[in-house]
Amino acid sequence: MKRLAIILGYCVGTAFLLGGTGFVVGFFGPLLIGLLIGSEPNQGPLWGIFILGPGGVILGAFVGAVIGFKKARNR
Repeated sequence: MKRLAIILGYCVGTAFLLGGTGFVVGFFGPLLIGLLIGSEPNQGPLWGIFILGPGGVILGAFVGAVIGFKKARNR
């Protein structure tokens, strides 16, 4: 049971970390680029909401599960 808790902890933590990072970069990145260029990005934040945020959560869960499995196996 302790092994499962270690794997789940790494899985959830990494999913939040990469999902949050993907959301922030995808949401605010197009806005900042649009301000620097001088145009107005109407649909730029949708990348963070629909693509990079959920993609980061899925990728983070997978990477966290692999890291957690390796850490739990070494104990």
